[in-house]
Amino acid sequence: MHRTPEEIRAYITEIHKGRSRKEIAEMVNEKFGTDYDVRQIKNLLQKWGLKTGARKGFTPGQGTKLFPKEVMDFIRENAAGTLTPEMARLVNEKFGTSYTQQQMRSFFSNHHVCNGVKCEFVRGHEPFNKGRKGVCAPGCEKTWFVRGQVPKNLKPIGYERITKDGYTEVKIREKDPDNPKQKNFVLKHRLIWEQLHGPIPKGHIVVFRDGNKRNFAPDNLALISMRQNAVLNHSHLRQTDPELFETSAILADLISATNKRRKGQKQD
Repeated sequence: MHRTPEEIRAYITEIHKGRSRKEIAEMVNEKFGTDYDVRQIKNLLQKWGLKTGARKGFTPGQGTKLFPKEVMDFIRENAAGTLTPEMARLVNEKFGTSYTQQQMRSFFSNHHVCNGVKCEFVRGHEPFNKGRKGVCAPGCEKTWFVRGQVPKNLKPIGYERITKDGYTEVKIREKDPDNPKQKNFVLKHRLIWEQLHGPIPKGHIVVFRDGNKRNFAPDNLALISMRQNAVLNHSHLRQTDPELFETSAILADLISATNKRRKGQKQD
């Protein structure tokens, strides 16, 4: 394996700080008559654990495509006490450019330019609208909501809507301002089941025997456990024929019991 001469290693160690890999390669090749490229210099720096500290993409103080050097120098010379909107206006007037306020704000941040202007509120600051609650421009009171007003888009109780998953929801109550977490819409098939059979037991769900989410006939709704539902989905036993639904549910119970027994045997 080719070994780098000690004098070259010592020279790179001496000059690498603050210089780009390209600049280091040019300096080494000029001094020792070698032909190192940027990739080789990169590998050597990594191998020896040397970090240049130079910013990637451009040399400090050098202009960029978006901000030429003369623009950068003008911004730095006039930054003190100048806000970014005013700086954008000054630069555009002088150089005929079209910098936006956001571009100027990004430049200040990326190049660590500080204008020395403090824009935050200080302790004891009094807002301009203190004590002026309800003050508005003349005529705007025509659009105010009044107490007890009913919005035009308010949906009545019993209104139905379709969810993104294709299920039907029914509005069963109005919004309670004292209980924002209360649900005003419930799934229609669950509502129908509870009206016929009472509350749904914990760990169970109501499904459609034929898989049709629009068929709310009582004999098309079935109560199954979440475990049964998981097995039906995982084992692809879901049926569209309601007459085969009971068979699929029994198979799901059998598969679940078999898996449970196998896990018990493995633990033993």
